[in-house]
Amino acid sequence: MGKEKQYSLIRYFDILAPPYYQKINQDHYKKKTVIGGLYSLLLMSASIGYLMYLLIFFYQGNIAPKYNQYEEFLDEGTQYTIKLKKLYIELTQGSRQLSEIEQQNKIQYFDVYLKNMEDQQIIQSNNYQNGVSFFDQNNTNITLQSSIMPFQGQNYVILIQKCSQKYLRDVNYRCANQDEINQLLQKNDISIITYFADKTFSIKNKGLKDRLFINFSFINNKYKQFSMINAKIQETQVQNGILFQSSQYYKQIYDFSIQNYQNSVNPSDGEYSEILIQLDNMVRQSQIQYPVISEIFAQAWGIASLLLLTGYIFKYVTRATLAQDFLGIQLKYYYKKTALRLFERKDNTNQSNLELHQQAEAISKQNEEIQQASFKKNLKSYFKISNYQKWKVFFFPRRCLRRKKNMTKNEELLDILIKQTSKDMCVFEMQKEFLKLRAAIKLLLTPEQYSAIHMCGCDLVQDEYINTEKENNPQGEKSIDQSDKSENISNLSSSDIQNPINRQQYDHSIIQINQQRILNHLELMNKVDVDSLYRQQCLEKFLNSYQKSQSSDQQIVNQRIFNCMIGIQNYNSQLINS
Repeated sequence: MGKEKQYSLIRYFDILAPPYYQKINQDHYKKKTVIGGLYSLLLMSASIGYLMYLLIFFYQGNIAPKYNQYEEFLDEGTQYTIKLKKLYIELTQGSRQLSEIEQQNKIQYFDVYLKNMEDQQIIQSNNYQNGVSFFDQNNTNITLQSSIMPFQGQNYVILIQKCSQKYLRDVNYRCANQDEINQLLQKNDISIITYFADKTFSIKNKGLKDRLFINFSFINNKYKQFSMINAKIQETQVQNGILFQSSQYYKQIYDFSIQNYQNSVNPSDGEYSEILIQLDNMVRQSQIQYPVISEIFAQAWGIASLLLLTGYIFKYVTRATLAQDFLGIQLKYYYKKTALRLFERKDNTNQSNLELHQQAEAISKQNEEIQQASFKKNLKSYFKISNYQKWKVFFFPRRCLRRKKNMTKNEELLDILIKQTSKDMCVFEMQKEFLKLRAAIKLLLTPEQYSAIHMCGCDLVQDEYINTEKENNPQGEKSIDQSDKSENISNLSSSDIQNPINRQQYDHSIIQINQQRILNHLELMNKVDVDSLYRQQCLEKFLNSYQKSQSSDQQIVNQRIFNCMIGIQNYNSQLINS
């Protein structure tokens, strides 16, 4: 198995293979226009400016992340750990702290403690200066566990009861009796403020920040206050990263749903207030995804694509200019007599009144004038139409245009040229013409000649060699050209033009430019294309040989060429068309 077959399967999966394009010119595969370039510069400037604007916002963190949120009921329940140092309450009467009143009277009115509803474990308060707290030096934590059944699971309750000797906080204090408690409550109700400090995720700061939950209740001598705090959990997944993202998970309380109930005070049990803390089974699931830098480029490309859509109108302008270029090529290389008509000039060169050199020079000058003419720029003046008519016939499809009843000759000529240009721009028409040309060439050759043509070739560097010689010897350039001219004329015999293509003959087209370089027939043909002086010499020789006696076959070919030449007015009545 050869290497071509070995790698054929790999080449089959090549998705980066570029398609084949024909070049518009030597540098570009596409037809580029000035107005399209200006709009492209505007589009690129706007796109790059918008991209820089987004990148600045991206690095400043001002682009909002994707946020997805939903709530889910967990049958199996959930749990959450609370640090006791974050939980404390405050008892006030009016503007005074209850601790100040107790310190003044040396009386403790209430016992405040935390109780586990599942195992009845009691955590006694140990700080009563700036509020009642329950944490100790060991920084004890408690865990809340929810359950599908209400008031089940691992819940905690803050109890406020009548003072007892069991939970006396200061040995210098005594417990208040019922009359002293009633006397205290008759003055004013005691407010209970429950504080719970926790962390919550901040989208703006991309991290955790402090949050404080507050609950208000009260104590009086008529009603017993029961508060149920239903803590709601939020589980947050955060995806962050510039290009490759990593996930972080957070779990925190995002809301305290508080419900307050009242009941008449029973002096026998001595309970004045209860604050129940439990978890809700309804958990909020949040997903936060910060933008990656590829999204910024995608967003900028989306805006650029919208701007690019508006630029499609310039594609029609480019097609119109491309059609004008094709029309100019046809006038320069095929419809030359039509080009002279646009110049308002006739083929009035009389070959009988001029010498061969002058006649060849006049013909070359007239053809150069056609080659140098800019039909696209001067289309309006040549065909005597307005700018609106110029762009209308090229920009709009032909089926959208109404044909005028009374058209001028120039308008009719332009209409015919546009039809022919549209036809020649079709790739199918190009293929037809190519097949016709290939068939015509094969019909003019014998099988032996055609097989020999496959072996023919020329040297590409011949022009480079001549240019190098001219650069090395600029002073002798003129003399070399003159000597080459005389040498070429002497070496080119009339048989080079007169003998038919399919006649077996010696190739007299091989000449010697100098002692180091010999040009064959194909190289001479290339020189005709690039060397205007040599082309004029060949033209003089053709005009000279045309006036001499020729064979009948060559006479017909030369007569056809002569009658088609621009700058010759010769209408032979014996013209043979075949």
